[in-house]
Amino acid sequence: MNIQRRSFTLIEVMIAFCLISIVMYVLFGSFKSSVEMSAKVGKVKLEILERGITHQRLLKVFSLLDSTSIKQETSKSSKHSTISFIFNNGVEPSLIYSGDVRGELFVNSENYLILRVWPSKSGEAVRDEKLDSDIEEIVWDLKTKDVLIINIKKHSGSEFSYAFLLAKSDNKGYSI
Repeated sequence: MNIQRRSFTLIEVMIAFCLISIVMYVLFGSFKSSVEMSAKVGKVKLEILERGITHQRLLKVFSLLDSTSIKQETSKSSKHSTISFIFNNGVEPSLIYSGDVRGELFVNSENYLILRVWPSKSGEAVRDEKLDSDIEEIVWDLKTKDVLIINIKKHSGSEFSYAFLLAKSDNKGYSI
């Protein structure tokens, strides 16, 4: 018994190669789109996380704020305005920042939203906290003494607002 082996013709090899190429194109195309979608979702998650952290810190600040101490100032060197105030910072690991401290909220030259904190008694030690990045514009609305509205526009095009019901004499404010 002699078994004869038949080899593949050039046409059969080319058809197989074309079919494999089509399958690979579909697989890599869907893989590429899933990677791109994953990157977009990761970016949105990061922005939501940043926004949540910023909101938590601002809520802590503005819920323990002396509403009579709020002052809005516009700097000639910056296109952004600054809001300054006195608030109760609670207990901090660094004791000089515990209790009543002075604070400023502004956008620096690198487009970060900065909370600057220093002790009420002495203005020597200053601590800057970066709350958010990529800020294009920030608007403070202090039309009433009871509500502070902060509108933030980012370079990425997203916009959001924070609204805080400011404390009365009992020092309890609430986020709206």
